[in-house]
Amino acid sequence: MKSQMKFFNIFLGLGIVSFSGCNQNPTPEGVVLTATPAAKVQRVAAVALNLQNSYNCTENLLCEFTIQAVVPAPGKPVVTVTNLPAGATFDPVGLKFSWKPGFDVVDPSNGGGLVRIIPLEFQLKSDINSTYNTIQTVDLKVQNTPQNWSFQTDPKLTVDEGSELVQDVHISNPDYPKGPFNVTVEGAPAGVQVVSDSLDPAHFQIKFTPDYSFVKSTDLEDGESAHVSGKGISSYYRSLDLNVVVRESNSGNVRRLPTNWIVRDVRQLPVLSGPLALQVRDEAFFNVRADDLNYEAAPAITLASPVPFGDVQISPALQRTVTQRRLARVSSPNFSPAPSSLVVVDWKNIPLSAAGKTYPLKLQSCIDNGLEGQLCQSMEVAVTFTFKGAPAPVITRDAWPFTQTLYAKAGGKTQISLPIVDGEDSTRAVDVAIYPESIRNEFSWSGGVLTVSPQTEGLKQIKVVATSTRGQAQSESFVIDVLPADWSSVVVLSDDAQKPEIQAILKAFPSASVVHPVFQKEARTFALRNIVLVTTEMLQALSTSVDWKAFDQRIKGVPNLWVSSALVDSLQTHSAYFSGLMTASGVSFPGKFSKYAGGEKLSSFEIYPNALSNLDKPSALIKLAGTLTSYSSDPSLIHLFGASICTSLLDLKGMVANYTLAVSCPKENGSVVLFGTEFSDLQFGPNDGQLFSSWTSKLLKYVGARR
Repeated sequence: MKSQMKFFNIFLGLGIVSFSGCNQNPTPEGVVLTATPAAKVQRVAAVALNLQNSYNCTENLLCEFTIQAVVPAPGKPVVTVTNLPAGATFDPVGLKFSWKPGFDVVDPSNGGGLVRIIPLEFQLKSDINSTYNTIQTVDLKVQNTPQNWSFQTDPKLTVDEGSELVQDVHISNPDYPKGPFNVTVEGAPAGVQVVSDSLDPAHFQIKFTPDYSFVKSTDLEDGESAHVSGKGISSYYRSLDLNVVVRESNSGNVRRLPTNWIVRDVRQLPVLSGPLALQVRDEAFFNVRADDLNYEAAPAITLASPVPFGDVQISPALQRTVTQRRLARVSSPNFSPAPSSLVVVDWKNIPLSAAGKTYPLKLQSCIDNGLEGQLCQSMEVAVTFTFKGAPAPVITRDAWPFTQTLYAKAGGKTQISLPIVDGEDSTRAVDVAIYPESIRNEFSWSGGVLTVSPQTEGLKQIKVVATSTRGQAQSESFVIDVLPADWSSVVVLSDDAQKPEIQAILKAFPSASVVHPVFQKEARTFALRNIVLVTTEMLQALSTSVDWKAFDQRIKGVPNLWVSSALVDSLQTHSAYFSGLMTASGVSFPGKFSKYAGGEKLSSFEIYPNALSNLDKPSALIKLAGTLTSYSSDPSLIHLFGASICTSLLDLKGMVANYTLAVSCPKENGSVVLFGTEFSDLQFGPNDGQLFSSWTSKLLKYVGARR
């Protein structure tokens, strides 16, 4: 047993032990051999890759990880990676993977979700023995990073009066689509529209067509313009600094960009309206009207050339004449120019030799163009003198006087009484024609009624010519100012639509028009209005922009007046019409709430609808937020005295009897609704969310108004 051996194996039932020997006893004296069980033998893999099953990366962030690789010595590991994404690198020496995924790696819009999985295949082999190799696949999970959206638009645009301004708004939404988007224009004048692109939800167009009255020389400084001859563009302009606002509906994120609009003044020729042909006996007597489409001054009407005989007299049809001067240089506070001239032309002392003959009477109308010259337009009236005794037809225009402009809404229909009869026999037929012929689809006459159905807005002139069976003719001219189809029946007098008070009112009256109080002098501001809303903001500007005489004159023709302000008591001081109406209605204003509260706060009083108001009862106490204006926290009380014809709407429980916060009173053609505080400042409980709109609806019905 002690012979020399090169290798000796001992086989045991529990495992295998291998020995490498030399020329000596492999088992020294006293050594005990112990067999290790086969199940516990530690084996090191010949080839090994140390990788996770997956790695997480994020768009636009650097993603790195290092792996470990083992091959039998003396070989060295060689690792290769297949399916590397664009831009990714793998260092075969340092065994390091690096990649910064771009924003375009994950595209949720294609239904892939917010994570994209990219499989990577790692292959390991020995550099000296290719039989040692292994392959392992891992998942690269890339998390989406949403990009912020932005938008672009023109910083400055120029448009001429009468032309359309189109401003493109392009929303850059480079990652996955957000939206929908809403585009508005802060500080925009009336008439601005925002149109969405049906093919591209990220493209909008802002459209605005300023009329010829948009730029007025009264708004500008002298010496800014150059000479202009005839109709054309002057150097007068109006600059508007606005903000284009884009709101992303889901997140509520808002972006703003400033923009500047330059609206250039386009001077228009005067428009002359009058009969083009007349048959008269021995004297021509007719009316002529001239309008300034720039709405700046009344054009003068004069004889353009001498007549062959007789005398022509041109006199104002109004008791008051309008001087032809630039409005910017008018210093008299009582000067109130109109954009039209109304005259009577009388051609008389006609010789008998003119019988049966037709002669032209040439008239012209001129207006100062605000520079060095005048803009003139001419017309010719063909007058035939018959010297016959038969009178011309009679056109009775009591319902539409020559001095009055009719206001109508585009797409609407208005009928005016206009009796036309023969001058000798009212039962005799009269032929009635309307000119120009191109407009007859909008104007028609039948049975003594003129029907006006305008399709487009703008200033229109028509002539109604009545011809008797004996050839005698009579004509009358009419002027119609056609308002936009979306002309609101509710007008709010304010110079800043962005103030919280006005914004709150617009929630109750979303279709209302906000008009600067300075325009109250213009009849057009109150045309076809059903409700005029007077605000705290207007009552604060008593000495600057409000002409209360003009207010009284215009408000009489509007059916309903609403005053919603803690300064409601000040209105009777400045408006004679309102003061007289309140006295006749049995209404007075004793003072502010704090005067009668005995030191208690308004929050300790319960506001509740009066039983006669028919307003829904709230489930919780009504409070006043007192945040819309600085006056909101101390409302004015309204007192009904004597046999008042008014109805209380809101009362304060515990307050002096007949002292209320709101009343409704009748007036000659509608109603007056008064609130001693901002109506929109009333705060309701959590279960009364619809109470505000319910009250608004009932109050509108209560006064017979329609929005």
